[in-house]
Amino acid sequence: MHQGRVSVFNRTKEDAHDGVKVVVDGLQVTTHPKLTGNPSLRRQGLTIQFECEQCHDDPVLTIVQHKGNTIIEWQK
Repeated sequence: MHQGRVSVFNRTKEDAHDGVKVVVDGLQVTTHPKLTGNPSLRRQGLTIQFECEQCHDDPVLTIVQHKGNTIIEWQK
């Protein structure tokens, strides 16, 4: 597995529709005013994309907060 693009989603406050998305892809860092792709519906979120050497899957690791818990999941 190789780690790829990392996206960090930061809301201005809980349940806010605005905030900033920071994407690190190789040596390129970009910021976006929209939170499109945020794995959390209410709070901050983090995604890390991976590439699998042995298979054709490109899984994404997501980290979100929900009711005081940190949830870590694999998405395909």
